Amino acid sequence: IWAIAAVFYAYENCLQVSLSTLIDQIQHDFSISLQQASTINACYFLTYALAQLVVGHLLDRYGPRVPLTCAVLICSLGTLVFSLSTNYWIAIIGRFLIGFGSAFAPLACLQISSIVFQSNRFAMLTGLTLTFGMAGQLLGEAPLSRYHSSMPRNKERKSEAPLNIIRLAQPLHT
Repeated sequence: IWAIAAVFYAYENCLQVSLSTLIDQIQHDFSISLQQASTINACYFLTYALAQLVVGHLLDRYGPRVPLTCAVLICSLGTLVFSLSTNYWIAIIGRFLIGFGSAFAPLACLQISSIVFQSNRFAMLTGLTLTFGMAGQLLGEAPLSRYHSSMPRNKERKSEAPLNIIRLAQPLHT
């Protein structure tokens, strides 16, 4: 289950930085200013930071399996909402959902590391978790930028969201 959580952590890090590659397209598609486009991006970080206050409590109370499964679904729903949005406010709601769901990934990885593995492996697994996160950020920048420039925004946004639910949530309950 740690590997699944680590892949989700990489994915959420990809989502975290991916909007920077879309900023011009978002401004154009929604006919908004750079400040408004930045607000859409900031919604992720605001929600992510605030959610940390409750995520640790939820993980301690229920363990990682159910909260992490719900988080993957919420994050995927947010990606779907954002990808289908044609309205500035709907895009903001999508980013709020993505930020909330994403907040579970790093803490769940750490909790799973402490439960499943011996304590003398915690630092190594924490480093490996952070490596997964950085890999996700790398994929969210240059490669994703090339992908975005190769097709219209609405088409590529619609193609990424539905599969995320299937790819990430299904193995958590097997």
